[in-house]
Amino acid sequence: MRWKDQPFNPIPQISQMTMKESTRRLCSPRNSVTAAITWGSLKQPQQKAEVMMTQVGAMPTPENTFLAYLAFISTSIGWNPTGG
Repeated sequence: MRWKDQPFNPIPQISQMTMKESTRRLCSPRNSVTAAITWGSLKQPQQKAEVMMTQVGAMPTPENTFLAYLAFISTSIGWNPTGG
């Protein structure tokens, strides 16, 4: 039995889905000015990733460095992967 033949279809039909406009503003006003990107601001994630890998005892492989970048960035912006 295919998923669409089951009594409960876990995937709703596209025609039943609606787009709702969010009233919450996600970005800053257009007239604000952001800081210019500098070499220091590009180097900071690398340094933080190195410190993080040293603290947890991880080898500095490209994969671990990438994961450390993600951890550093998610904590910097306050992102919660559980949605809470």
